Amino acid sequence: MTAEGSRSEAAEELTIAPLNIGPDEIAAFIAQIYDEYPHGSSFVPRWSGPFLRHIIFDHPQFTPDHALGAYMGDQLAGLIMAQPYAIYIDDQRVEGAYGSWLAVTPRAAGQFAAMKLLHELRERLAAQGAEFMVGVAYRSGPAVGLEFWESYARAFPKEISQGADLKYWARVLDGAAFAAAVKDPLLKLGGFAARLRPVFRPRATADIREFVSGDLERCQELLAEAPARLRTAPSLWELQCAPSLDQGPQTLVLDRGSGPDALSMFHALPMEDATPLRVGIIEHVCASDARDRQRLLAATLWRLKQSGACLALLPQKPYIGASEMLLAGFVPYDADFKTFLMTLNDTVPPQIPASYDLLVR
Repeated sequence: MTAEGSRSEAAEELTIAPLNIGPDEIAAFIAQIYDEYPHGSSFVPRWSGPFLRHIIFDHPQFTPDHALGAYMGDQLAGLIMAQPYAIYIDDQRVEGAYGSWLAVTPRAAGQFAAMKLLHELRERLAAQGAEFMVGVAYRSGPAVGLEFWESYARAFPKEISQGADLKYWARVLDGAAFAAAVKDPLLKLGGFAARLRPVFRPRATADIREFVSGDLERCQELLAEAPARLRTAPSLWELQCAPSLDQGPQTLVLDRGSGPDALSMFHALPMEDATPLRVGIIEHVCASDARDRQRLLAATLWRLKQSGACLALLPQKPYIGASEMLLAGFVPYDADFKTFLMTLNDTVPPQIPASYDLLVR
């Protein structure tokens, strides 16, 4: 082999290292990669740079080990990222990470870049003391999305487990905009039909406000009380509202004067189908009283609609009945989303429980 050939081969060797580009470039890279793969009927997420900066890079517990790139020579060929994250398993609080945002070029996929990225991320997080990684996979391509995670779970069943299908309740907020943005004829019809039941501004909102730091303990209690074995255990950082809905998640509370009686956590996620559409993801809506939950849910839907979202998705919760959601104008929505749990030590059970109430990002 010639010296030139040796240099060429060395330049193509795949290496894993912390990402050396900023959030805006990361968001553009993910969008470019996802568009190179077929995604069926699933909406393709379009995370923005400001959103990624807020939830990952500005997180107080972020380290360079939470955002890794796969490089062929000096060319970025793939990436994976994780957000520091804690959960309750029954009554035990465990520290770990919410992992997602896997993106690998087709060329790098031939060198098993996705698997190498995941293994390296797993080792680095475990070395920091993280006990698990959990995340949601979208159908965004065989080397980057749901197909990869399902194949990985079959190949390494002792490392990663797949939860039950992640099902949603859906509420169309702007029927005309939604119908114009989707390809599926049935979804278009649903968008037009939703115009018969528009989302209105709630009348009584004087006791609904944004989260403040003094709400932390009560909000943590509300989420910890959810009847699910695996539950979100948010820190002050995760509950605090981002500067704007475009930059990150928001938290609303219902407070009659003695502290929060209910809370909702939500964010807006641009997605792509026939044309771009803005989707509101309501991660949690917790209350000890169903009427309080409905009032806070109505205020959340209005905020999302005012932000330009044409659709709201709420993961089905073990503590919210179907009749309550149907009365609120939601309909069941079966999408290609699944939750996966990767254990990093022996503290966390190797199988994801049947009942869980986690972030969706």
